[in-house]
Amino acid sequence: VEGVLDAAESGDGEARAQAIGMLGTFDDARAQETLTRAISDDDPQVATAAIGAATGSLGNDADALILSRFEDAQAPPEVRAAAAYALRARGVNLTAAQDKSVTDLIGEDGSYGGGMYGGGMNVQMMSDDGA
Repeated sequence: VEGVLDAAESGDGEARAQAIGMLGTFDDARAQETLTRAISDDDPQVATAAIGAATGSLGNDADALILSRFEDAQAPPEVRAAAAYALRARGVNLTAAQDKSVTDLIGEDGSYGGGMYGGGMNVQMMSDDGA
């Protein structure tokens, strides 16, 4: 854990982003604190990696931070998109206006719409009767 924490705090954006992405796999309070701070990082690669890693690893306390990155009009487009995908994936209870903003940015839930991690495509399985 120590080496990954060190890498997450120093170096160029790409190296930090890779380390941040790994932090979500550790059950360690220091890793979670570093990951939480990285959501607000000024480097878009780092913030995007942190938001992606937080999607499956941080508790509900991260929802407000992810929502604030989505709502930040000054945030880079890739950070806002990552936050929108994370809000949807985490099942955050959004207002109607927030939900519309998420949909406007990344498309309807379950639709293909670019984005992170292999294009952000959501695949729906068909039932046995083909529906």
